[in-house]
Amino acid sequence: MYKACIFPAKGVSVEGNTIIIPVPKKSLGGDFEKGWGFQVLILGQEGFPTQDPVSCRIREVLSSPQQWRFGGGDDFYGDPNIIDMLDYEGINQYEVLSKYKSDAKYEKNVYAQIPFIYVK
Repeated sequence: MYKACIFPAKGVSVEGNTIIIPVPKKSLGGDFEKGWGFQVLILGQEGFPTQDPVSCRIREVLSSPQQWRFGGGDDFYGDPNIIDMLDYEGINQYEVLSKYKSDAKYEKNVYAQIPFIYVK
């Protein structure tokens, strides 16, 4: 379960192939300590979210692209609604994100396990 949704408000920029998103330390809990783990994900922002507080205003990825919707996912719940993720050597993003089972019956969903990147 997520600890917090962080929405960067200002200062997002692009330099070459790099997206720079400044995040205040206090949004992350203060100074980093050894052993802290982070997941850095690029998601679509939902302008008209459901009332579900867990949605964090994340736009769903559907099986086929539509106006205002990304394609490549599944039309049931359970697929990761992730467009891109920060990974590291030894982690294959495609393999990580494709290990899910999405089903019309919520209890049959199997979720992708997104690895943390740890502070050393």
